[in-house]
Amino acid sequence: MSHPAAALAKRLAADGKPGAEQIVTRLAGTIRAGGLRVGSRLPPIRELARALGVNRNTVARAYKLLAAQGYLVARFGGGSHAALPAQGAAGGDGSAPPAAEAERREEPGPPRMGDAEWERLFARHPRSSFSAIGTAERTPTQVEAPINLFQLRPHTGLFPQGRFQACLDDVLRRSGRRLLNYGTPAGYLPLREQIAVRLRQQDLRVRASQILITSGSQQGIDLVARALLDPGDGVVVESPMYSIALKIFQVNGARLLPYAIDRAGVSFQALDALPAQPSPKLFYAVPNFQNPTTHTYSELERRALLAQLYRLGGLLIEDASDAELHPPAERGRSLAALAAQDGADRVLHLNTFSKTLVPALRVGYLVGAPPVMHRLTELKEMTDLSHSLILQAAIAEFLERGHYEEHVAAVRGFYRRRMEAVLAMLAESLPIEAPYTEPAGGLCVWVDLPPHVDTTLLYQRLQERGVLISPGALYQPLPGGRNGIRLSVALESEARLRRGIRILGQVLTRLLRRPYPAPQEEYQSVH
Repeated sequence: MSHPAAALAKRLAADGKPGAEQIVTRLAGTIRAGGLRVGSRLPPIRELARALGVNRNTVARAYKLLAAQGYLVARFGGGSHAALPAQGAAGGDGSAPPAAEAERREEPGPPRMGDAEWERLFARHPRSSFSAIGTAERTPTQVEAPINLFQLRPHTGLFPQGRFQACLDDVLRRSGRRLLNYGTPAGYLPLREQIAVRLRQQDLRVRASQILITSGSQQGIDLVARALLDPGDGVVVESPMYSIALKIFQVNGARLLPYAIDRAGVSFQALDALPAQPSPKLFYAVPNFQNPTTHTYSELERRALLAQLYRLGGLLIEDASDAELHPPAERGRSLAALAAQDGADRVLHLNTFSKTLVPALRVGYLVGAPPVMHRLTELKEMTDLSHSLILQAAIAEFLERGHYEEHVAAVRGFYRRRMEAVLAMLAESLPIEAPYTEPAGGLCVWVDLPPHVDTTLLYQRLQERGVLISPGALYQPLPGGRNGIRLSVALESEARLRRGIRILGQVLTRLLRRPYPAPQEEYQSVH
């Protein structure tokens, strides 16, 4: 808030034109008494001098003394603001020290960085649509943390800590010294060889040299975007789509070309209308338990997507982060990896151990044709040199001993049972106007909502009740699109899930029947 010069001048010139010392004493007293709120912007030197009828140098000297005493903070490009000095900086009776004494003090340090200066320093590339402005953690005023249906986090209680610890201990005992230095940018060779064996079992016949270890799947998307995209290049994406991929493409200046995923499945109608030139550089798709809609592409949809890729050109990132969570009965030929059908030529296969083991390992991998993998490995070296050799070696040992396959089966079964329980809760609590997807497993459910329902407002009302959901606007590559919310169901206990879904049903029913006023604040954006 800016304080008008004329109003302030009346306080400072009660008995005629004040000198610098009088301005300091009266202005400091006004701030201490609350007549000027801390943070209020003071009038510019020129305006206050004119209002007081004094020389500009008088006001400039007063401002300098006030800054030395701690009653004024200068912000670069943002003017001068009222402040209170740190304890002990003022006189013993709480009054300002004499102006002459303050002037003898050491000159104040350089002005603090203001918002305008920060903005000047930041790069001018396109910004993401959403920023993280909060967390799902408990605040000091809350008895318990909110029920978190927002963040897509796996259930870490299934992690076989004892077995993994044994693998870690063994590799350190056998190869400890070799694992303590930097590794190669491509990743630990025994781990890449173990991954290649697993991929060949899935009909994806690749060599270890075609595999790049990444810091989770997110780094894989980022590396591909930075390696391929110039501002304005086209990227074919799903709508709605994975929010982190959306942000990465936005930051790299991509021109987004969405195709729709609705309740009936995948529609490539928007791509059919695209001319072959200019060709998009990149496609991005999540064919298994698509995030956020949970849709799994049928065999026909997979073939149609590859046909669009071959017609329009470019490369396709196949994000298979949730592929191993499918029940075995659904993992037939219809769910074969796109990269396997393509021969790993135009399709880059992306996967991670975050969903099947634990996110804390931060280990994923990219698979592709040698020319692009060579370029991505160079970029990986420039980004973070290499990933932890110790963790890579432990995961390789875990795979070699056969523990991974057994563990994935247990994880898959847990998520199938969890999803069955959640679907029963939704059937009991949600109004008929809010149909939801019914995946056979995975980590989340998508709830469709009528077009007029404001999911931002729904988020706010639920947050007030201690429940966090993920609004559909986070996942839209272009304005509009499929309206709904994503519910993440893996992290919370079933008791808290039941309570959160019951509250969701109550708030949603009220919102559908009697809408609230328009929202005034943004919601948090956290993956």
